[in-house]
Amino acid sequence: MTTSPDAKALIALTVYLIGLALTFGVRTLQHHRRTGDPGIRRIASDSSKAGRLGVWLFAGALILGAAGPFLSLLVPASTIAMPRWAWWLGLGLAVIGLALVLAAQQAMGDSWRIGVDPSERTGLVTTGAFAAVRNRSSPPWFWPWRAY
Repeated sequence: MTTSPDAKALIALTVYLIGLALTFGVRTLQHHRRTGDPGIRRIASDSSKAGRLGVWLFAGALILGAAGPFLSLLVPASTIAMPRWAWWLGLGLAVIGLALVLAAQQAMGDSWRIGVDPSERTGLVTTGAFAAVRNRSSPPWFWPWRAY
């Protein structure tokens, strides 16, 4: 099956937009229905410069993430030939990554938030992906630099 560069760009952009909708939109609605709180913490006007910079960098990352596939719809295909398997590998990794993000968000349960409120304390999440990579007194078994 041959996929045109325009179709590949459209597929990549679609996967990206679906990912945004699921990880931010659907997750926010799901959290709001379960807890009565959307889980979004806004930066107050008197917040730190670092906090405001983080918001701008996050917004920039979202825009740049969509820019590649979007621009490839507008600009003629690259003169650098990419093996077909590399595109499929990238698409597969994007879908697997999205599935892992969604699983991690589900594991966070009622502690899920977008943004940080320093005065807020949520339950410590120790299940799902967080059982292996976070909130531990020692590194997980698969870390090569783990101290024994």
